[in-house]
Amino acid sequence: MPMRSSPGEKATREFFIPATQSDGTLTNLGDYPAHLLSGTVSQSARMAAFIPWDFKTLLSITIMYVDTVGGTVNISIATDYGAVGEAYNANSGTIGGGLGILTAANFIAEYEISTAVANLAANDYLGVAVTTRGNVLDNSVYIIGLRIRYE
Repeated sequence: MPMRSSPGEKATREFFIPATQSDGTLTNLGDYPAHLLSGTVSQSARMAAFIPWDFKTLLSITIMYVDTVGGTVNISIATDYGAVGEAYNANSGTIGGGLGILTAANFIAEYEISTAVANLAANDYLGVAVTTRGNVLDNSVYIIGLRIRYE
């Protein structure tokens, strides 16, 4: 069914990309395929996306994750992105270096990473890595994927 909007109204679009590779364990959380990253060893989950031709403005870009223990999840974010004819890392960004996020056990959570993609544009290829700090006090986390909302 096509999207409908009033004249002059911007149509919001969104899509979801599952995490496709990790240093952790490919597993499942209930019926969700997930990458389990250890809290005690530094591990990364990665995902890649193509930004559609009709992209004008980024509304949000979030990592979907679940912590089955609850408490603090310490992660950092790294991104590389560019278009055909550019270097794969023509643009890049980072967030944190052990950023602590308070979570509730077994609840779906999202973490906003738009500051790591400040120059994202239509027709860019995007790579995102989510990395745990690897501290004995940190929780393990299930990385599910990446949600992008735009106009």
